[in-house]
Amino acid sequence: MRQTLAFLTPERLQQLWYVPVLAFAMGLMMLRTLVMAQLFSLDGFAQFSAGLLVSGTFCMLACLGLQSLLQRDMPMMMVRRQNHAAAVLLSQCVLVACVCVLICIAGGVAGITIAGIAKDILVIGLLHGLSQQLFLIVTVESRSRSQSVRFARQNLVRGLGVFCLGSLVAFYTRSAQLTLITEATVSLILVQGTLRAIFRAASIRYMSAFRAGFRRIHRLRWRSAITLFFVSVVGFIAYSADRWMAAQALTTKQFALYSFAGLVLTMAGAVQVLINASVFPMLARRYAKLGRKSAYLLCWRVSMVLLIICAIFGGPAWFLIDQGVAYWFPKYQAVRVVLPLFIFVAILRVSNFWPSFMIISGFESRLLMLDISAGLIAGLFWVLWVQPWNGNGLGIEEIAVFAALMSACSYLFSAEAARRINKAVT
Repeated sequence: MRQTLAFLTPERLQQLWYVPVLAFAMGLMMLRTLVMAQLFSLDGFAQFSAGLLVSGTFCMLACLGLQSLLQRDMPMMMVRRQNHAAAVLLSQCVLVACVCVLICIAGGVAGITIAGIAKDILVIGLLHGLSQQLFLIVTVESRSRSQSVRFARQNLVRGLGVFCLGSLVAFYTRSAQLTLITEATVSLILVQGTLRAIFRAASIRYMSAFRAGFRRIHRLRWRSAITLFFVSVVGFIAYSADRWMAAQALTTKQFALYSFAGLVLTMAGAVQVLINASVFPMLARRYAKLGRKSAYLLCWRVSMVLLIICAIFGGPAWFLIDQGVAYWFPKYQAVRVVLPLFIFVAILRVSNFWPSFMIISGFESRLLMLDISAGLIAGLFWVLWVQPWNGNGLGIEEIAVFAALMSACSYLFSAEAARRINKAVT
C-alpha cells in the first residue's frame, strides 16, 4: 500500500489528466469522420476515405524509419540530457519527410495511379499525410519528456481545429478535396509553432537546427533506421492491406461502406495511440534504467490487462455500434454483418504492445521477420478459405476476414517472440 501511494506522487497524478483530454481529442477525430459520412454522398465519402487512406499510407514511410528511431531514442536522450542532439534528430526527420512527399507527389503528377484513385485525391492525400507525419514527429518531444498532459493538449488543439474548420468546409462545399486541404492546413500551422518551441527549449535556432540536421544526415544510424522502416511497412500492410484490397476490388459504394465499418478499427487505433503515448516512452525509460526484463514485465501487464478489459466490453460495444448504425446511419446498413469481426480485430489491436517492447529492446530485425511470416501465413489461410481459383468475387465479408487473420497472426507471433526474448535474458 505504501509503495502504491509513493508511486502516486502529485506530479504523476497530475499527468493522469492526459487520459480524458487525449480521449476527447481522439473522439473529435472519430466524430469528424462520422460527420463526413453524414454530409457527403456515398461517392463523396469514398473520395474522403481514399484521401485518408493515401494519407495513412504516406505516414507508413515514417521518414524512412527515422521517425521510429526518434520515438525510440528521444526518451533516452532526455534522460541523458542530450537535448541538442534530440532537436537535431527531430529536424532530420522533418527534412526526410519533406523529401519523401516531394518524390511521391512527383510520381502522382507523372501519372502513377494506385487502386484507381484520382490524381487530385492522391496528391491531396499525400499533403494530408505529410501534415499528419510532421505532427507525429513534433509531438514525440512532449511524450519523451513524460509531459503527457502537454501532448494531450497538442492533440486537443489539433482535434478542435480539424473538427470545426473541416466540418464547416464540408458543410458549405460538400467537397472532399477542400475538406482534406483544410485539415492538412490546420496541422501544418500547429507543427510550425511546436517546432519553434522545441528548438527554443533546446537553445538552438530554427534554421540552425535544420542546417545541422542536413550536415549530419550521413552520420545517422541508417541501417537501424531502414530496418525500422521495413518494420513500419510490413506493420502497415498487416493493418491496412484490407483497405487497399477494398479500394481495388470493391465498387465505389462498397468501398464507402467498408470504410465506414473500418471506423471501428480507426477507433481502436486511436485508443492504442492514446495508451501508447504513455506506455512507449515509459517502456523506453524502464529499459534504459532497469533493463529488458523489467520492460517486458511492464509490457506484459499492460497488454494482458487491456486484452481482458477489451474482451469484457467487446460484446456491449458490438451491440451499441450495431444499433447506432441501424438508427442513425441507415444508408450503411450493409456493414452490420462484419461488425463482430471488426470488434475482434479492434480488441487485438488495442492490446498489442509487444512490437513496442521488441523495438525498444533492439530486436527490430526479428520483428520484421515475424511480421512477414505472420502476413504470409495469414494470407495463405485466407486464400485457402476464399479459393479465388473458383472465380469467387470479393465482398465486404471476405476482406473483413482477411483483416482478422492478419491481426490475429501478428498478435500471436509478436507475443511469443517477446516472451522468448525475455526468457533468454532471464
